Amino acid sequence: MRDMPSATSLSAASTRAVSLSAALPSAEPRSSAPLSSDLPTPSAASSSALPSSSAPTPAARQARSCLDEIVSVASSAGEAFGSAAVDIVVGQGGAVELVGCYRLHEVLGRGSYAVVHRAHNLEAARNGFPEEVAVKLIDVAKVEAHASLPTVDAEVQLMKSLHHPYIVTLYEELVLAERGQRVLVQEYMAGGELFARLVAHGAFPEEEAAILMAELFSALAYLHERGIAHRDVKPENICFEEVASESTLMSSIRLIDFGFAAVVLAEEDAASEWMGSPQYVAPEQLAGQTRGGTPSDLWACGVVLYSMLCGFPPWTASVGAGLEEQIAKGAYQFFSPWWDAITDDAKALVRGLLTIDPKRRLTALQAEQHVWVRSCGGALPLEEGEAPDTAPGALPT
Repeated sequence: MRDMPSATSLSAASTRAVSLSAALPSAEPRSSAPLSSDLPTPSAASSSALPSSSAPTPAARQARSCLDEIVSVASSAGEAFGSAAVDIVVGQGGAVELVGCYRLHEVLGRGSYAVVHRAHNLEAARNGFPEEVAVKLIDVAKVEAHASLPTVDAEVQLMKSLHHPYIVTLYEELVLAERGQRVLVQEYMAGGELFARLVAHGAFPEEEAAILMAELFSALAYLHERGIAHRDVKPENICFEEVASESTLMSSIRLIDFGFAAVVLAEEDAASEWMGSPQYVAPEQLAGQTRGGTPSDLWACGVVLYSMLCGFPPWTASVGAGLEEQIAKGAYQFFSPWWDAITDDAKALVRGLLTIDPKRRLTALQAEQHVWVRSCGGALPLEEGEAPDTAPGALPT
């Protein structure tokens, strides 16, 4: 969900910190740091904008080509998705109960600009979408009031262009003109967020963590090949198809929420502000080198993996200057006894992702084919004739 710093979001972040306190190692003098703070700092310019150049580099031309392809694909898909105004039914208290053919049920997530409901598709036989979907209601005026945020159109057009088994599917876009809302009808994930599963169950077995990370790396490799950075990889934006069972915490995942995602340039201009969530921001973002590029997504994956393997985040500070200093220095440890039984290969992958220099950090493809992911059964098969990316300095182990 999109969020901006506010008194409400500060309170929500504090609540999340308390909910995770039981998962933090009691023997160490650690603060009650949440796995994620809901306080993304927006860019000073729309993340969908591409800087102009009188002499574009090959990387710039490739990024612009990716953007052109996204616009082309999204435009050609426009008739299939549609964005026509629809009828609504409003219940007592002014709450929307029915949007077109979608009957809204409980709230799945809420942010400063949008709310997501589980919904029942009353015309599944006609429209071909599943009977159970997720419906995201976006307040357009609130988004447009912050010029630093990507536009709703940018999020919609980007999602229309994406087709990957581990990226959430957008089925349909609708418009509630009289309420100033845009509606995204998306794939419903019954298993909920990784964040909630970490709070409820703590650390994952290595084999299950490897399967999840393989799927996440696959989704990011797909995005990065197209020049797209997600910019907000965190447990709240990783959802499961199915609820956890007594025998396993894992089911297939989807990467969700593309509100900050954008086509990015390899030689991106320096930025005074960054996009993302504080616990998952990369050193190069804090240094003002980028708002958030593809290497920054992999740093966030390192924080996610660390948290999955031990049940708590790598940073002992929760917010502010202390947190930023630890991130900038890569100041984390494999605390005993929580990391004693974790394999050296798993620790090597964490190190490869939490590498301060983004040029030496693992890529999504390298991480997907890492020996730990492969040995735990999480690696996805390479295409025929394809070899793992092992660029010098990328620390593939």
